[in-house]
Amino acid sequence: MPGPERRGKGRKGPGKSDPEALKKKFPEGWAPRKKLSPDAMAGIRALHKQMPKTYTTEVLAARFELSPEAIRRILRSKWKPSPEEEMKRQERWFNRGKQVWARAAELGMKPPRKWRAEGIVRDPSFHERRLRRHEARMREQEERLQQRKARMAELEGLNHDQTADLEAQRKLSQNMM
Repeated sequence: MPGPERRGKGRKGPGKSDPEALKKKFPEGWAPRKKLSPDAMAGIRALHKQMPKTYTTEVLAARFELSPEAIRRILRSKWKPSPEEEMKRQERWFNRGKQVWARAAELGMKPPRKWRAEGIVRDPSFHERRLRRHEARMREQEERLQQRKARMAELEGLNHDQTADLEAQRKLSQNMM
């Protein structure tokens, strides 16, 4: 006795997607907000392949801050780029990294060594502001050091009895507070 017939168009066998359901779910097509590098996608596939019970779709989605749908699509895809396409993709991701870190450097973040070697550095005014703050701190430290030296010279100039009297007065004033 044959099983019940499937109703509706576009339904495929087990493991196949339903195009109509996907159109309902994503009316404007699939356009994820966050894009992953080819290396990150390869890492997701490797983690899931090595430990599928530990690295489920939900766990990977939480760890990589993606939707479970995006993880599902990454795991299902079997597409491999040709060597020429791979070179172009790597170049695009490299240029994207330059743009991302150039923006971050404009905001004052220090780019990693790799991007600094590519000429992406902070705005020169950042270094000027930092230098001014450093110089101000150094002046304050120098002033404090001079005050301490003056105090020590003052104490050394007094005889031993006067020094003991000053120490006693300090202790009394501290106890009163």
